[in-house]
Amino acid sequence: MVSLTTFSQTTLEEYNYVTKGYKIQQESGLDIKKGYSMVKIDENYSTDRRATLYKFNKLVTTKEKARTVAYMIEYEKKGKPKEYYCVPHKDSDGEIKELFYTSFKYS
Repeated sequence: MVSLTTFSQTTLEEYNYVTKGYKIQQESGLDIKKGYSMVKIDENYSTDRRATLYKFNKLVTTKEKARTVAYMIEYEKKGKPKEYYCVPHKDSDGEIKELFYTSFKYS
């Protein structure tokens, strides 16, 4: 039971990838981080804003199903650059959760 929880937590490396690395890879035309997948879940938009929700999955082995380690919100506002937010797994360290809360507080 402990190993399942450990694999599901969002690490600092994963958090940084979702909030910074994913954007760099997309702008450069590169593939997603090796060993992971990004699955679009939903999209909501108006005339000047768009928010898209993705699941960020860690691919464990070929026999096991991918595990969701975080969610990514891609936010666009007309005339501004895209912003990327990482919603960490509920069992993640407090430090990771605080990074998420702070990112919304100052945006």
